[in-house]
Amino acid sequence: MKNTFKVLPTSEMKIIKKIELIISNSNNIDIIVGFIIYKRELSSNYNFIQQTKNEKSFHYLLKYPKHDEYPEDNIDQLILETIQKEFPKARLRNSLLFSTSDVEYYDKLIKRPYEEAELIIEPDFWGMEIQELEGKTIRRFCKNINIYVNHSKESIKNITFKGNCDFTNREDIYNQLEYKIEFL
Repeated sequence: MKNTFKVLPTSEMKIIKKIELIISNSNNIDIIVGFIIYKRELSSNYNFIQQTKNEKSFHYLLKYPKHDEYPEDNIDQLILETIQKEFPKARLRNSLLFSTSDVEYYDKLIKRPYEEAELIIEPDFWGMEIQELEGKTIRRFCKNINIYVNHSKESIKNITFKGNCDFTNREDIYNQLEYKIEFL
């Protein structure tokens, strides 16, 4: 174990999104059976919510960044909502990949046993004329992702997460899922 760490260059700092999959056991106690992790790059469009100067007290800085100050966009919401269809109590935890210590932590975390799941995002056809779509081949987003075991593997075997996105913006959404999200 190392006694030191280095702060990463800002170009290597990332936002870590950890979605905890929660079920109730036979005693009605919520347990985390697994989790999904993905990374996002910081950018001018995806950055921490800035606070005003008078909110930057010493107490505030001790707890910075707070959960609600992390960036979140429609892609993060789509992923969480899709997972919540299978695990309604799933919740999101944010953290900053800030130092070599954080890198080591996540490298060890993803060495846990895992089950592979499928993430599928298809366009929503609500309100569309079915006759216009008849016979057309329509692309969807599909990706294999890892669910890291926190309990029993049986609770997370053979999972498919299937969600819907706006039909008109589907290609942009698929591109963001493919190129701006790095599932670990």
